[in-house]
Amino acid sequence: MATMRTIDTSWSPLRMISSAKRPYLVIVRTGEQSIHKRWPKDLISQDRNWDLLISHYGKNEPGCPDAEVIIRQGGFKYCACFRLFQDMTWLDQYRAVCFCDDDIMTSWSTLNRVFEIFDQYELALAQPSELAPENWTGS
Repeated sequence: MATMRTIDTSWSPLRMISSAKRPYLVIVRTGEQSIHKRWPKDLISQDRNWDLLISHYGKNEPGCPDAEVIIRQGGFKYCACFRLFQDMTWLDQYRAVCFCDDDIMTSWSTLNRVFEIFDQYELALAQPSELAPENWTGS
């Protein structure tokens, strides 16, 4: 089960993720209206090829028992990312990282496939995109 921690300037994700269970990392910035809880869990947790880190800016608990790490980070998204990556050495244990906003609808198997494609084509940078307008929640 994930642990909730208030972030401060001395905090390092390395203390929370001491050794990656999986080769990839998914970071989701979540709030009260986040749809990450509705992602279809079409795989059992052990079959995921990615660890899950929740960066939560909401006031309530994010409700994500499948996350390896949950941290509470108020403020703007890019400020939270900056604080999260001040010490980037902890990322060395992952082959790739995917950032998802809280309004992205995907599934566990789709995230697995994104990372498989990333490796298959030996990509240095990739950005999955949405297929149909009905998935769009923003303007």
